[in-house]
Amino acid sequence: MRAVILVDIQRPTERVLDWGTLLRALIGTVIRTLARSLPPAPEPDLPQAVQDELAAMAHRSDEALWAIARSTMNRDALALSDVPRDRKEQGSLTPEGQPWLARLTQDADALAVRKAHAYALLKRRGHQVPTLAELPLTV
Repeated sequence: MRAVILVDIQRPTERVLDWGTLLRALIGTVIRTLARSLPPAPEPDLPQAVQDELAAMAHRSDEALWAIARSTMNRDALALSDVPRDRKEQGSLTPEGQPWLARLTQDADALAVRKAHAYALLKRRGHQVPTLAELPLTV
């Protein structure tokens, strides 16, 4: 990526330039520009496999990122997750159902993290992404 920074000084006689202030402003602009162009860093408390997956997403095409951002959870898995979730809320979830619910919850959480990261990458690449209010309520 190539960037050009222009400093427009049309009437230098009307201002006394403070080169230190100008340099600090220029460095601040460069740092903000670089920060916007770098992909967001994955959260350090995520499992390493998830961090690796999110880091690899930075190299995907915009089309691939849009596909991830718009993806949804398998409808069958979503429907099946209602049963153990309801049972857990009622206090009647069996020991056999606990790992099943944990796995479905983990899958839903992983999908949400991938989608959020895809949207963050797309926004940094200059795309218009939906606001939180504009996103569908489904996972």
